[in-house]
Amino acid sequence: MFKNVPLCTILFLFAGYTVFGQQTAESELYDSLRHKSNVRSRSELSLYFGGGQSALNYKPDVGAHMSEIGGIVGVSYSWFMTKRWGVVTGFEVALFRAEYIADEYYSGSYSATSGSSLQSLGDDFIFSFEYQDLKEKQSVIFMQIPVMTKFQTKHFFASAGIKIGIPAEAKFEVTATELNTAGYFPYENQTYYEPVELGFGVYGPVSYSANLDINFLFSAAFEAGGQIYLGNRTKLSAGFWLDYGLNDLNRAIKKPIVEYDLTVSGNLKCNSVFHKIDRISTISAGLMLRIIHIF
Repeated sequence: MFKNVPLCTILFLFAGYTVFGQQTAESELYDSLRHKSNVRSRSELSLYFGGGQSALNYKPDVGAHMSEIGGIVGVSYSWFMTKRWGVVTGFEVALFRAEYIADEYYSGSYSATSGSSLQSLGDDFIFSFEYQDLKEKQSVIFMQIPVMTKFQTKHFFASAGIKIGIPAEAKFEVTATELNTAGYFPYENQTYYEPVELGFGVYGPVSYSANLDINFLFSAAFEAGGQIYLGNRTKLSAGFWLDYGLNDLNRAIKKPIVEYDLTVSGNLKCNSVFHKIDRISTISAGLMLRIIHIF
């Protein structure tokens, strides 16, 4: 029986070594996988939205310009070259708004050409108009592509760059309590206040809307704020953003805001105040909230 002791001992030691070796290998594999899972992630995908002042900025000759509330919503992708520095791009939709409020009475006059119904009075005449309580609201939606550089720590981030905006929708809406028009014909030395079918008379209340002609937008962009981890792969950030338009958006040619136009019904066409503005730009600032996925 004692002759078998060394052999039993050897078998016992070998079995123990095998079990221990297997456990060690599994432990090393687990540590390796855990190490890989903790390797710094190089990419982030975020959904975000923001709100605040988002205005079409311009200076009218008369009356007042009012900034309006707008917003932004989008998705962005960040790729980090180092632990703290990365580049950001994506796609977003931004809304810009403004309102023009004229003085109580807004008037103007210019030379116009009459239609065939007024040939007996002569071709050329002086067309005059007067608005009462004129207001105009403008809104533009841009589809924007940001290209930015981002710096971040565990709880802070800041990014700066440019955005390119493509106008997706641009509209204006005119309202007024009353519009008075008249035509002075030098041939007769007579001023006509009617008929309305020919564009002369009293109209009210006035409500009119149409599209705006807007350029592409190029803006400088900045964003900064704080962030917290909601899990190993999820972050929530809140901060402040500022976009400043660099170029003139106005493509409207110079026209009076009430145009005597023989091609439209009633011979009258209401134009946007943009036709009287030299330069239109954008400025937006507000609070931004992001939900970020790390991968």
